[in-house]
Amino acid sequence: FLNQWGIQPDYATNGQMAVEMVEQQHYDLLLMDLQMPVMDGYTATRYIRTLEDEYFQHLPIIALTASAMSDVKQKLLEIGMNDYVTKPFNPSELHNKITYYTRGAIARHGETVRPDPAQFSGIDLQALDEIAGDDLDFKQRLIAVYVETVQECQAEYGRCLAERNEADLRALSHKMYPTLTILAADALLAEFEQGKSLLRCAAPAPECTASVRRMNEHCARLVGELISLPGFTALPNHQDCVD
Repeated sequence: FLNQWGIQPDYATNGQMAVEMVEQQHYDLLLMDLQMPVMDGYTATRYIRTLEDEYFQHLPIIALTASAMSDVKQKLLEIGMNDYVTKPFNPSELHNKITYYTRGAIARHGETVRPDPAQFSGIDLQALDEIAGDDLDFKQRLIAVYVETVQECQAEYGRCLAERNEADLRALSHKMYPTLTILAADALLAEFEQGKSLLRCAAPAPECTASVRRMNEHCARLVGELISLPGFTALPNHQDCVD
């Protein structure tokens, strides 16, 4: 997937090698596997964050983890990682997070090329073409995954507010943020902030109900736009994850 997205990655076979490579060359982003020989991803990340240059403090690090446990995810953020992707991962989720943390930067032949931000403003066919290339099946899967993500957002948002579960809402907001940012779904992002505020202030039920209704409307509109895109085909049995 990385090569297909126009990214030229370097690979480290263990954590110690990853640290040495980062010290020798500047990268736009690190995908850090937690379980590596010699030095694991936790130790490598801690070491990188102790290095003096400001670059090492702000270098985006995304963990690749097989654990979905909340305490593991919290530990990743505490040691200095910016985000995480759970294995087996969803290709569109990984792409969205790479794009978000690098602001679209793509490393080509040692040069950082930053596409026109307009390419990533709203649902952009050109951006989809850049992600999927000439692979029509992958493009269909990608759009279908976006649709499922928005539908999940709608269902889970309603549940969180109905149950007054602020912790779950914050986790959902964190999970959805990269995808909604890529889709320029500003209304949904704003409603998440509103929902968190409502739960934090123990707002009355009618206000929560109104927020859920607005979120439903925003999600329905966005799904309608997605399924109207050229190339979209409903894939009832498609597989969203790769091993």
